[in-house]
Amino acid sequence: MSKLSILLIALMAACATTSKADLAQGVFEEGEKFAGQGKFPEAIERYSRAIEIKPDFELAYYKRGCARLELVTRDQVSDPRQATTEAARDFTESIRYWPMNYDAFYNRAVCHATLATYREAVKDLQAVLRSTDISLLKRAHRKLGIIYEEEYESMAREAVLHYQAYLELGGDDGEIKRRMAALKERADATAKASDSPEAEKIYIRALEAINEGRQEDGMNLLQEIIAKYPESQVAREKALPKVLQYIKSKSKQDKKPDR
Repeated sequence: MSKLSILLIALMAACATTSKADLAQGVFEEGEKFAGQGKFPEAIERYSRAIEIKPDFELAYYKRGCARLELVTRDQVSDPRQATTEAARDFTESIRYWPMNYDAFYNRAVCHATLATYREAVKDLQAVLRSTDISLLKRAHRKLGIIYEEEYESMAREAVLHYQAYLELGGDDGEIKRRMAALKERADATAKASDSPEAEKIYIRALEAINEGRQEDGMNLLQEIIAKYPESQVAREKALPKVLQYIKSKSKQDKKPDR
């Protein structure tokens, strides 16, 4: 086979791929129009067609999952559990092709919480905490707090930390403020009078790392305190505020336009 023939075959293959991608995008946009009109069954059908054309269409999977969840929320499905399970599968496929789609992680967590698979929900919400999207972080912390409070009796202090993070990030839900105050009152009543000396030692190491310009190392140490000693004053009043301040600063930097 000549070099020219090989080149022609390659060009034809590239054109075919581009044509499929364009076709899938067109069908996807039809689905977006239907979703915008509240016609979610029609939107799901279009998203499904787009996926058939382009099986790795990560955004189509995500949007189909969102549409399925919307129908569940509106009580417009005959089997809510099945529809929620299908939505979770869509979010899983979206994450497969788009590993940093933290919205998909959050929505899958909502599915898991609805299906009472709370461990999986917590895992997904913890993944969301890697995001720098403040709005998404607020929702994740709020949801984690509620799950820890309502489903895990021994994790009230973790719930307080996540409620506190939600409020520190600008959340203003009065119900969350009430929940946190009640939990803190109970936690303070049972907490030891003295703080953890080990937590304080790690905090000092974290400050040293930050002062030496090793910001990531410092943040990792602060997160270690929060994970290991969530009930400690060091975690609540020192480590957590610094981590949140870092997240806010990083989020602002990410939003700065390139010059």
